Amino acid sequence: MTLVTQTGHYSNISNFEKAIAICSNFRENFAPCNVQIKISNMMQKWHTVIAAETQLQNLRDENRILVNKRENIFKALGKKITMVLGLVDSLPESTAFKKK
Repeated sequence: MTLVTQTGHYSNISNFEKAIAICSNFRENFAPCNVQIKISNMMQKWHTVIAAETQLQNLRDENRILVNKRENIFKALGKKITMVLGLVDSLPESTAFKKK
């Protein structure tokens, strides 16, 4: 297992995997009363978390591409146009304007 120096979700996932490994090492001596912390249930939850984290990472990558495209489009316009668009968007009249 690799050393995890990240924080947040990655750290929590890694620590959960370590906890499962530690509990698995106890073999038959690990017999919890709470069914939610049995090895099979923890493994099932871990696989669910890994799938969710993979999906989240894919969405982040897709979002990063879209953000970069947007920034490249607006780069030539400068920051002023972004401020103007934000101002127009905040006005109540902008709803009617958008419908046209």
